[in-house]
Amino acid sequence: MLTYKILRQKPQTFKNLTSISVSEFDELHLEVTEVWIESEQERLTHRKRQRAIGGGRTYSLDLQEQLLMILMWQHLSLNTEALGFLFGVDKSTVSRNTRRMREALTQLDPPRWSEPPKRRHGKNIEQALRAYPDLQIIVNEIEQTAQLLTHQAGLSVVSTQFIAQIQLFQGLRSSELEPIRQAAHLRHVERQSFFYFQDDPATNFYILLEGQVRLCEVTPEGHQVLVRFVSPGEAIGIISVLKNSVYPLATQAVEDCQALSWDSTSLERLMERFPRIAINGLHLVSQRRHEVEERYRELATGRVERRIARTLLRLARQVGRKVEDGVLIDLLLTRQDLADMTGTTQYTVSRILSRWQQKKLIETGRCRVLICYPHGLACIAEDLPLEGIDI
Repeated sequence: MLTYKILRQKPQTFKNLTSISVSEFDELHLEVTEVWIESEQERLTHRKRQRAIGGGRTYSLDLQEQLLMILMWQHLSLNTEALGFLFGVDKSTVSRNTRRMREALTQLDPPRWSEPPKRRHGKNIEQALRAYPDLQIIVNEIEQTAQLLTHQAGLSVVSTQFIAQIQLFQGLRSSELEPIRQAAHLRHVERQSFFYFQDDPATNFYILLEGQVRLCEVTPEGHQVLVRFVSPGEAIGIISVLKNSVYPLATQAVEDCQALSWDSTSLERLMERFPRIAINGLHLVSQRRHEVEERYRELATGRVERRIARTLLRLARQVGRKVEDGVLIDLLLTRQDLADMTGTTQYTVSRILSRWQQKKLIETGRCRVLICYPHGLACIAEDLPLEGIDI
């Protein structure tokens, strides 16, 4: 299934298929979101509405995918069957989603809507793949990725080549990777759901394949404090390699997630059979402990500006992507999140970010941060002089 997340990784292909760049799409998405929210509130509270709020059908695609779909519809002259094939939905869903998105685009100033092909005049999927080589390439890559996952007895596993790249299993021979592969499960966790809660018995080790995850600490008063984000390819729950352990943090899916999972019983058997796994596990636990100690040292001794700068740079390394104007931290990041991660208040974060934006070091929007001058943030993070800019 074609998604914004997949397509944005190929900026030139993105522009060829939509007529605009990734950064232009991001700006358009922000504009459309504001109009969409206003329109939805008006629709749901209209006096003639008969259904209760929350009633009726939900949208199969989120706003980003709906916008991506309609841009490709206009630019490539596809029919509804072709769009349904690419985005994994049926024709009626395509029509319903594009109708509402078209209304939002016409309300922008200036309007961003042009008529797509007339009914029965658009290209079908075979014609589209022949006409647009970039589309053929991206569809092939999606299919190859899907084929990476196979199903055996209702359990999903991946290739040994992928397993060999996981830090916990590095250093093993090819023949030793097969039993590890067979012990893996594929777990799906929906947006806002939890992989596990704080102080739960540590029964599973995960490798995140898709999505974003937030690690939170729950205070005695019941408040969630954000500690860090986890990106695809990173490990979750490494403490499970130690017997009778509990998870020190809660792990919540920011968006729909897929992860490989090994239960602690299987891990114990694998470590007895392949001691290299136990050695790697101890290294990972030690590494995480060092990261925690470093964070506490920052909180205890670092100025708040340094802490915020270091956190933004760390997030940029984890999930940032290069755009025309800098590095975009590509996750839903609120100012309260930044306050939690840096041990300060939302007011202080807002004040510092506003000052940095005035100095053109960053740009901020709704739950997004664009680092325009990474070197400037690095100077602040290391307490180095920043020539030409008074911070």
